Amino acid sequence: MNLQRLYETIRHLKWQQVFYRFYYPLKRIFFRTNAISAAASAAASDFPEIKMPFIAVTGLFQPADNSFHFLNISHSFCETIDWDFNGNSRLWCYNLNYFEWLLDENISIQDRGATILDFLKTPAPQRQTAIEPYPVSLRSIHWILFSGKHGFKENSLLQELHQDIQRIAAFPEHHILANHLLENAFALFCGAHFFNEKKWFLKSKTLLSEQLKEQMLPDGGHFELSPMYHALLLYRLLICIGVSKDSKRFQDEALDTFLREKAAIMLGWLKAFSFANNRFALMNDAAENIAPDNIAIFRLAEFLNICSRETELKECGYRKIKGANWEMLLDIGNIQPDYQPGHAHADTFSFCLNIDNEPFIVDTGISSYANDQIRQVERSTAAHNTISAGEKNSSDVWSAFRTGRRAIVQILEESKNRLRAVHDGYKYLNFFHERNISWNEYKIEIKDEITKINKEKIYTLLHFHPSVVLNKVADNIYMANNTHIKLYGVKSINIEEYQFNNSFNERKLAKKLVGIADNSTTIVIELN
Repeated sequence: MNLQRLYETIRHLKWQQVFYRFYYPLKRIFFRTNAISAAASAAASDFPEIKMPFIAVTGLFQPADNSFHFLNISHSFCETIDWDFNGNSRLWCYNLNYFEWLLDENISIQDRGATILDFLKTPAPQRQTAIEPYPVSLRSIHWILFSGKHGFKENSLLQELHQDIQRIAAFPEHHILANHLLENAFALFCGAHFFNEKKWFLKSKTLLSEQLKEQMLPDGGHFELSPMYHALLLYRLLICIGVSKDSKRFQDEALDTFLREKAAIMLGWLKAFSFANNRFALMNDAAENIAPDNIAIFRLAEFLNICSRETELKECGYRKIKGANWEMLLDIGNIQPDYQPGHAHADTFSFCLNIDNEPFIVDTGISSYANDQIRQVERSTAAHNTISAGEKNSSDVWSAFRTGRRAIVQILEESKNRLRAVHDGYKYLNFFHERNISWNEYKIEIKDEITKINKEKIYTLLHFHPSVVLNKVADNIYMANNTHIKLYGVKSINIEEYQFNNSFNERKLAKKLVGIADNSTTIVIELN
């Protein structure tokens, strides 16, 4: 065991993460759920119709053969659904237990209801994944939305759902924190309204107030710096606002105003971060077809009378710069939050470039959350558009969701057409990396300076979208899509293949430029 790595990983933890990791196993020994009260059952039965529209991902479930399609992998259970199925991945089984397909109005109400009842008839020992706090939270929200929209309120469902909310109230994920704890709070809030349980409402109000203040940065971005999780949390926040609006229980004007203000600035951040084509760069842990698309989110916000609040990318550490026909998204920030960097990558100073509303230079994306070599590669510095010291990382990302030593960024200059910053992620190799970016309408210049006093090979890396055809024009000049890429101070430049990950389990071959960098290198991108 690498004790230094372990120390750098755990020294940032909050006391709650340590305490609850030991306390909850003991608490579970004595914890028992209670039967639903007559008052809670009556409140659920009387819950008014949910009027807000669903954002549904179609094709997740085919009732005819009990087949499910998650993370680009399909599986048919035929007659009996195995709710603890481990034939694909743990994340796939999580998705199975989210019940997101309940929002697919292309599936009959009868088929959706029958599958819920099938789940409820399955003995508890055969659905252990179903009682984990994160799947419980998402499933509870989807059950409430389906029941509230279509009046499906079987006694067995109400009993199970009430017990699920009891579990969330008893075991919010303080040992993990971050987006998990917010998802718990959203589910508890919806459950409180559905069952008219005041104690749950008060607890959810406290959690939402605390966590939205802590997790949403002043510029509106979610502090884990994943646009995918930002969009997911924003969507769930909008659901809570919609449920509260339709339920008319626990009328709390101050809380409603607070939630709407948070939603407004989160909408603003999503708009500021995204490219003009309404798609976002896959920075950190982000993949397509997981969160609702931007258009659907903004449409739901409009239905709820929430307008986006204009904001500028700042505290999140991202910057967007633009020219005549191009947009670039840059990462010049630190890994956040210190105590939960599970979705962070070693991508300091990386960037993504869109030209004519199409991806050109891209983040390589993610395809897996498994603790394996693929996950290590996808989080590595070498998988990003920056400077890499051999196969060593600027921040020590390890295991599936761990980060030890972290690069610290200092912004040296930030003006209208120039950004200059330095990071110490390679201080352990005795050098610093300074990146200087300048631009005009048709030209981007990226200059890298390294104070190198060891023999480590330094590589400069550019990853191109699979649709980009890359051609060599001269020793240091390449052309793609009418755009010239010139590299100075870089030798042994090669066009190599890499795996581009558009989404989970969806890999495509694409091209990258890899060159050995001198102490001072310059990349010039000239656009027509």
